[in-house]
Amino acid sequence: MKFGVVMRTDVPISSIADLAQEAEAHRRSVDQALPVEFAHGDAHALPFAEETSDRCRADRVFQYLQQPHLALQELVRTEG
Repeated sequence: MKFGVVMRTDVPISSIADLAQEAEAHRRSVDQALPVEFAHGDAHALPFAEETSDRCRADRVFQYLQQPHLALQELVRTEG
């Protein structure tokens, strides 16, 4: 069965509300037995092999990174 990975990068969480949303998403995935994995990592060095993802989404991330071009290279590297 295919699964998804929801990954939070090392961009600081801006509020308790963000942590609460992440916890709620995790709770819902467990309650509904969804094949989703939650992970935390560095946007500049994603913990995935080359060409292992079908799709990527980076929403409101690049403007907070000191080297956004490196994070974009990582997304392209892991995209299959």
